[in-house]
Amino acid sequence: VTDLARLMLMMGDETDPLGDIRVLDAGTGQGVTVSDLLHQLFSLYSPGTKPAFIGAEKLGDPSRLVARAVDPVVASVLSSTPLMQGLKAYVDWFKVERAHD
Repeated sequence: VTDLARLMLMMGDETDPLGDIRVLDAGTGQGVTVSDLLHQLFSLYSPGTKPAFIGAEKLGDPSRLVARAVDPVVASVLSSTPLMQGLKAYVDWFKVERAHD
């Protein structure tokens, strides 16, 4: 989350040559399955709990999430935090925020 927030601050005022706001594919290029990502989040949030799947993909749902950073600035910012470390930081933040509700 911190990496992405820092990236958004760095790129916030940039526009493309046509004057449109830039859209960045902000990721490391390393694919992760939706199932693996959810299993990791569940294990961090509530160890022993597992996500349930219906056993069939819905039309249009991605089976893998892959985002590549083609901009060198984006790549350098987002490559600084490993996925599990970032997920743990996100879950820790979420638990604190949820406790305040």
